[in-house]
Amino acid sequence: MNARPAKPIIFYDFATTTGWCFGRPGDAPIYGAQRLAPPESPPEAIFGGAIKLVAEHLKEHQPVIFCYEAPRDPRHMGKKTNIKTTLVTIGLCAVGSGVASRMGVYDVRDVDANHVRQYFLGFKPAKDEVKAAVIRRCLDLGFKPDDDNAADAIAGWHFMAAMIDPERMAYLTPYTKARR
Repeated sequence: MNARPAKPIIFYDFATTTGWCFGRPGDAPIYGAQRLAPPESPPEAIFGGAIKLVAEHLKEHQPVIFCYEAPRDPRHMGKKTNIKTTLVTIGLCAVGSGVASRMGVYDVRDVDANHVRQYFLGFKPAKDEVKAAVIRRCLDLGFKPDDDNAADAIAGWHFMAAMIDPERMAYLTPYTKARR
């Protein structure tokens, strides 16, 4: 096994209910999801909730690497989005990254959700089956996410941990049998 210490990683799936996952590659991470503001809150309340959540996590867990799922380009989402959703989605990533930088976490990375899912699942599910497939894979690995936000954060953390420290994450590869 590698003698150097594993770098602690925190991963966020930013949304009004944000999924998060923290740990060192090779260790069992901790994870969860949290609503950032009450339903129908304006963007500034959601951003305030993100600032509080990220600052608390960074202080408590002291990650070295801050990662998040990159927002989708709204031009490719057709009628599935609106300006408020676009503002919140992109704004949460900017706010989270800004808090990380302000608190001394300078290794900030984003990742495309499709890359995460292809790695974590080992196949590309149909669009309407993605969330259920990620949750099933988490359950197969012994995790018990409360919702798809936490499941996506677990998947993202595993992906980033494997990219950063593949030796410690060898137990989960794109070739690991996935239940379909």
